[in-house]
Amino acid sequence: MNPEHINELNQIMNQPKITKITNQATMHSAVRNKQYIVGSYNESGGISFNIAPVLHPLASQARAECKRLAKLYPGKTFLFVCLEGAEMTVPQPTVISI
Repeated sequence: MNPEHINELNQIMNQPKITKITNQATMHSAVRNKQYIVGSYNESGGISFNIAPVLHPLASQARAECKRLAKLYPGKTFLFVCLEGAEMTVPQPTVISI
């Protein structure tokens, strides 16, 4: 087997698992752990985030992702934010049948 292919396979296998916010439980966990998400800004739409943003456990990782995206899309501003708080009201039943 080609050594380059072995090296590429090792890199793929050793990459950290990518977690995205795809449900409420994941989002709650991300807030509790103060994780980061990356978004972008444009004049016509303001600040926006992906519908399922990737979670970054460290600010340095989120900043690196901003830098990567900025190189891919020159002139566009990318930002990262820390998820530090959230609120949720638990729905209460309004009618009880006995």
